Order: sequence, then C-alpha cells, then structure tokens
Amino acid sequence: MKREIIPIPSFLVRDKHLSVGAKFTYVVLAYYINEDKTANELAAALGVGVDTFRKYRKELEDNGWVIVSKQQNANGKFGSVKHELFIKEY
Repeated sequence: MKREIIPIPSFLVRDKHLSVGAKFTYVVLAYYINEDKTANELAAALGVGVDTFRKYRKELEDNGWVIVSKQQNANGKFGSVKHELFIKEY
C-alpha cells in the first residue's frame, strides 16, 4: 500500500451538518480522485455497503462538498461517475 498524505479542509472537519461517515467518505473520494472507482469499490474502501456509501455521498452533495456527475461512454450509455470535490469556507 502506498503512503500518501491527503489534505483535508479544516472546514470539513468542523462542519456540524455532516456525519462522521460523510466526512470519511470525502477523505476516500479525495484519495481516489484520479482513479475510476465504482460505488462498490469506494464502499469497500470505506468498509460499508454500497447503500451506506451512497447515503454519505448524498449527504456531501446536499451540503455542497461534492458534485456527482454521470459520464457517458462511447455508446452513449451512462457508466462511470465523476466526483468533483469542493472546499467550502464559512
């Protein structure tokens, strides 16, 4: 396993609108930001089921920390998902 330091916004840590699970989901999304991971793979990295991962990701979306957009493949079908992470300030 590679060792890396992932910068985490201090405002994320202090955001009282987010659960601990949503905050850790942000960390995992930041870690894999340049890799094409499925929801199942990201859920496994979190140690939760895919429904729980999606709940945490939705929490991040609802609070303006992430935008999730579906990507179309060459056949026009939606396949992978892109995550855009934001740093909010209060």
